[in-house]
This record gives sequence, C-alpha cells and structure tokens, in this order.
Amino acid sequence: MIVLLFLSLTIIACKEKEDDPEPMDPGTPVEIKKGTFAFHLHSYIDESEVDLYNIPYQTLDGRTISLSLAQLYISEIEAEHTDGSFHPVESSVVLKVLDKET
Repeated sequence: MIVLLFLSLTIIACKEKEDDPEPMDPGTPVEIKKGTFAFHLHSYIDESEVDLYNIPYQTLDGRTISLSLAQLYISEIEAEHTDGSFHPVESSVVLKVLDKET
C-alpha cells in the first residue's frame, strides 16, 4: 500500500519540463522601464560632517579648518545592471553646492 501511494505521488508530482522560450527577434520593440535614483552626499573635514560655511572644524591632528565654498561635480554616471553590465545615464551631470542643499 505504501509503495502504491509513493508511486502515485511521484507520478502526480512529476510534470514535463517547459522548453526555454524562443529568443526574441531583434526587431521586436522592447518596453523600456524607467526609474529614478538619487544621491545622498555629504561634505566632511576629517571625520566631521560639514553642515554650514565659516564654522571652525577640528581635524584629528589638531588643525582648525572652515569652509567658505564646498562643491562636488559628478559626471559620466553609469547604472549597473544585475548581470554586471553597465548602461551610461544620458546627460548626467550633478553639481552639488553646500549652501543650496538642506
């Protein structure tokens, strides 16, 4: 009885493996999914985050430094796909100026 039950369950559980789908024709239109991403950037003097201009910050070696202008320019941004390939982000330039950020 147990053998018969085991064979029945095995037959029921087995199903034919589906074939791989046909490769897509290169001329077939592809839906392009769009998304957004954001940068979260900070300015630092040594280990101290700079929040305001003209505020004295102490470095680990005892120097006192203050910033009057902090800018960061980023270009040629690429998005990495899950397969490890890269896709350039068109017209991607970021200029971060500390006094214009919250």
